[in-house]
Amino acid sequence: MTQPLKVLFAGTADFSATFLTPIIASQHQVIGVVTQPDKVSGRGKKVQMTKVKEIAVEHNIPVYQFESSLRHPENYQQLLKLDFDILVVVAFGDILPLELIDFPKYKSINVHPSLLPYGRGASPVQTTIANGDEKTAFCIIKMDETLDTGDILYWQDVEVAAKETSESLFAKLSALGGPILIKVLDDIPTYLANAQPQAPLNVAEPKKTYTRKIKKTAGKFNPELTALTLERKLRAYTPWPGLYFAYPEKDEQDIKVIECNAYANWQSVVATYEQKGQLNRLQVRANASLRQANLGAELGMIIAQSSKHLYVLCADDSILEISAVQLPGKKPMDIKSLRNGYPQLLVPGVILN
Repeated sequence: MTQPLKVLFAGTADFSATFLTPIIASQHQVIGVVTQPDKVSGRGKKVQMTKVKEIAVEHNIPVYQFESSLRHPENYQQLLKLDFDILVVVAFGDILPLELIDFPKYKSINVHPSLLPYGRGASPVQTTIANGDEKTAFCIIKMDETLDTGDILYWQDVEVAAKETSESLFAKLSALGGPILIKVLDDIPTYLANAQPQAPLNVAEPKKTYTRKIKKTAGKFNPELTALTLERKLRAYTPWPGLYFAYPEKDEQDIKVIECNAYANWQSVVATYEQKGQLNRLQVRANASLRQANLGAELGMIIAQSSKHLYVLCADDSILEISAVQLPGKKPMDIKSLRNGYPQLLVPGVILN
């Protein structure tokens, strides 16, 4: 075990905060925290600190925030004046300059949750869920001048559950990764000495292996995708931006899908109701073609409803079963509550987009 390290921590996302806390509780000393600027959010336009900053302030740890990129010399040179042994980076939100990365005695390490070299970049967890991957990894890497390409100090496979959400996967990775990070810091010379290069990329276009920063448009409902793809998008992008479609006749407002399930086709939906002995609860539009392979229905159309669900036609004749939604300014509600309060809002024949 090494002597206690003086740690400079850089992180912004809530995920980052779950790694700052165990370092503070360890033998090591956090001499400073670097995080992105506070944001103004909410209807009250209140200034919102990052969770990382909140924890630092609570523990009287100096906080460093810069309005422009940390790559600007006038910013990172302020950090070079500090006395620290290692820089720990977790979801900071900016590319660091090599001069800062190489400055401390034990250089800089980064926590990254993906099957490196795949899933580099800003949104590896969300992309894992959206892609339907069954496995990811918790990695700690030695940082270099390019994004998420450094040698691997620690790797552990992580199974992705069938109905995993980004929230649950982040929580799983945090619970697993906190103790691992301390283990690596406790014996950092050994881990650095045994670091292994990442496997070579076996793809023609390496840039396609990078995940991008999530934008609101990522959660836009698109019936030209299969129901399974849309169901994965919901799990990937909850709590933000979620999966949403335009409020009928009010395009400037959105309705969020809160719960949904995917079926390969309409026959699968009918079979499910038959197995439960509840086929009479399924109300299909008075159009025989909709009961036969959905001919004549448009993509995005609500083709059926039950007391608890809406059924939407998606690509390849797949069906998205929606069981809960959230209207603008309202709390999430199940379909029964929607039907009681807004009986004509989302009914068979309405097209979602």
